[in-house]
Amino acid sequence: MAGSTLQLPGRNHYEQLEAEYGQAARRADHFEQYAAGLQHQLLQVEKKAFAASEELQRALQDRDRQQSEVHRLQNFLQNVESQRVDLVRERDLLQQQLAEAAHRSDQQNQLLRDSVAEVAKLNAYIDTLEEAAELKAAKASSDCVISLVLAMTSAEARRNYEPAIKAFLSPLEQRFIMRHEILNPASRQPCKFIIWAVVAAGRLPDELPEFEEFRRASGEARLRSV
Repeated sequence: MAGSTLQLPGRNHYEQLEAEYGQAARRADHFEQYAAGLQHQLLQVEKKAFAASEELQRALQDRDRQQSEVHRLQNFLQNVESQRVDLVRERDLLQQQLAEAAHRSDQQNQLLRDSVAEVAKLNAYIDTLEEAAELKAAKASSDCVISLVLAMTSAEARRNYEPAIKAFLSPLEQRFIMRHEILNPASRQPCKFIIWAVVAAGRLPDELPEFEEFRRASGEARLRSV
């Protein structure tokens, strides 16, 4: 042992170690920088992923709202369609009722026209009957008056009858007679209108027997000319 010696690394060895350590340190710095870059990239990716996740959530919420709006619009359209069908049904029913009402109105109008025509026929028939009755009564009255006037042959009789007849006339009837000159001033014979007025008023005197036949013929005839 006395003869052995401690062999220390040489200077070159230390320099080599130092060089290797420097390289290792540089590599470590490089790896740290690379790791820091990766960490930064990872953070950016995480941020983007978070933003993308939020955007996806918003998109999902928008989709849900859109689907809800679509469902609402579909329900609204279904309700509108149902109302349209009901309105079309009511319109068709109203059109049918209007057509039936128009048909009934046409029938009623036709019945009314037929009734008016029948009434017109009846009125014409009644007028014909009344006219015939009036003509018959007028002919009978005229015949009686002519017979009565022809019986008054003497001026004395005419003078006796005329005051008696005029005495039973009202002032209005006398004015009517005088205004229309019904009394013939030339013959002084009483006209049939005077006799009609007396008979119509119901004032035919009993002391004039010549009027009895006229009374029976005329009955309750009224003076239509007055």
